Amino acid sequence: MSAELALSDRQVATLLHTSDCHIGSSPGAQAAFALIMRLGLTEHFDALVIAGDLFDDARVEQNLVDWVAEQLGSLPFPVVILPGNHDIRDSDSIYDRFDRERRY
Repeated sequence: MSAELALSDRQVATLLHTSDCHIGSSPGAQAAFALIMRLGLTEHFDALVIAGDLFDDARVEQNLVDWVAEQLGSLPFPVVILPGNHDIRDSDSIYDRFDRERRY
């Protein structure tokens, strides 16, 4: 695409955005995340952006990590996860506990 395209010629992306899900903090957090996933499956979006704190911390039980990976893998569009201050990307990162490349 040329950088000289008129604004009206640009494609518009529809993003589903969430943050501060804090999976692992309470059953309510998991239920709210399930609603977001349902919205992603029933409406048209081009991508999901999770802007920090998907997980409450790095000690979340493995069954919840697997559940989240399965939910994200069910979406028919790309997912972008930005770690937050509760789920930072470091040597003990929770993001090393699930295969982000696998589509469940």
